[in-house]
Amino acid sequence: EFDSMPSSVIREGLSDYVLPPAEMPEALTRYMRHPYINSATWATVEIQAEDGQLDRIIDLLRKHTKFDFRCYRRSMVLRRIQRRMGLHQLETFERYIQLLGNDSAEVTALYRDLLISVTAFFRDPEAYDALSAKLRTELASREDDRFPFRVWVPGCATGEEAYSLALLIIECLDERGKSVAIGTSATASNIAKPIQLFASDVDEAAIAIARAGIYPASISTDVSADRLKRFFTEAEDTHYQIGKQLRDAIVFSRQHVITDPPFSKLDLISCRNLLIYLEPEMQQRVLSLFHFALADDGMLVLGPAESLGHAGDLFKPVSKKWRIFQKLPTSRRSQVAFPIATTNASQSPQTNLSTKIPPRQAYKALVEKSLVTHYAPATALINRRYEVLFVTGPMVDYLEFPAGELTQSLLAMCRSGLRTKLRFACQKCIADQTDASFVTAVQRGEDSIQCGVHVRVAKLPDDAEMLVLVHFVDEPSRRVNSTHSKRQRGFIGRLLRCLRIGSPNRWRDRPQQTTERNHVHQMEQELQTNSEELGGVIAELEGANEDLKTSNEEIMSMNEELQS
Repeated sequence: EFDSMPSSVIREGLSDYVLPPAEMPEALTRYMRHPYINSATWATVEIQAEDGQLDRIIDLLRKHTKFDFRCYRRSMVLRRIQRRMGLHQLETFERYIQLLGNDSAEVTALYRDLLISVTAFFRDPEAYDALSAKLRTELASREDDRFPFRVWVPGCATGEEAYSLALLIIECLDERGKSVAIGTSATASNIAKPIQLFASDVDEAAIAIARAGIYPASISTDVSADRLKRFFTEAEDTHYQIGKQLRDAIVFSRQHVITDPPFSKLDLISCRNLLIYLEPEMQQRVLSLFHFALADDGMLVLGPAESLGHAGDLFKPVSKKWRIFQKLPTSRRSQVAFPIATTNASQSPQTNLSTKIPPRQAYKALVEKSLVTHYAPATALINRRYEVLFVTGPMVDYLEFPAGELTQSLLAMCRSGLRTKLRFACQKCIADQTDASFVTAVQRGEDSIQCGVHVRVAKLPDDAEMLVLVHFVDEPSRRVNSTHSKRQRGFIGRLLRCLRIGSPNRWRDRPQQTTERNHVHQMEQELQTNSEELGGVIAELEGANEDLKTSNEEIMSMNEELQS
């Protein structure tokens, strides 16, 4: 008598069996007896899947559907395959692989099962309430020139989540006192610019349902009567159809978030219950992709079972409970490459997502790593502002973290005895485009160690910025331990006093004269170094004064222009 719901399910191809009521009990009983339901006897089948058979099934799917499930969690893929085996009463993977090879309809059915197009209007209502509060604050403070408000819903399935978000944003704009005109005709000052909402999925069948925007009457349990009246129209056989205002706000498209380029300059990305089906490494790549696609202060919404993982430095939480995050600016360069994973059908199923290194390159990398580890001196690559860009070798012998806020300045991290001379050497190297070297004593604990420092210009072929390489190396012949040196000086002093007893004056005075000459020579060297450093500082000060004078002249000129 009321056949609209089963007819809709059959029409959309969502049922596993279509049977008369008299045959349903036998089908249910047969399904319940299958090992898929009885986990105790299904363990042997799981073991069989590890013997390359799961990869063979994924390969068959990739050849028939051009979709690669290698980045999906293997446990999830295995559960879906087992469900299909239960429906066909098959107990070995080999028999199911034969079925897939002979029946293209079963390949399509497994493909749709793996995509898991499960969604609903206002799923997790409390999450939408939290998002609505944040949207109200954001849209209330937004100027007209910062519209349209751009949203992306990857993995939108049959569109319910995308329509829910569009509906929510329109309501927030109404509270702001602006009407929403969808399309390009919004020219009046009191009319907001269009909402741009992009909804994408890899399932063409799901996208077709979303574009049509026709849903069963059962959505009334999730959508309030006021919203149904405003944003929906009643269609035939007790269905609801999305109204024009809501439908025109959304662009549906087929897109694979892993292989296709993302949308950009987005204010909001809602990706709920998609990441949980991906392997952890792929989750981090997708989150980096979202960070790249979002505009400054853009928001990211995840599902209740999802988290940021290692991408916690890219977003700050707005609502931890409902997984609402806001983009953080980051100083590190974006490592996003398109596509973030390859899905070439010619690749074997055993091929890893990451490119394998050829053996010869592996040998080269191994030798270079060994040389750097055991023979290369401690080296730091810096720019003109003395900011450390890259380090290698035992830098802890020459650098230390100062107290307070973390810094990237090489000079700020230098151990005692290095900073002044290193600054002068770097300035000289940059100004004269020549190498510079010096030897100085570095304080390392109780030891005072002679260290040789070599500074040279380094520049990438395609980079206009000048970089500087700073090499540090100990000089073993000049290493002096303060404790041992005191003992040695005491022993030598006692020996000289013994030798001076009964010796001629010339022997008694010679060690003293030699020591004085060495001391004078050392002081002359230090005076020369200090003079050179002082000259460099004076030159730098004069240059800074010239720059300041030029800046003052520019400010005066700008002030005159402003007055005129």
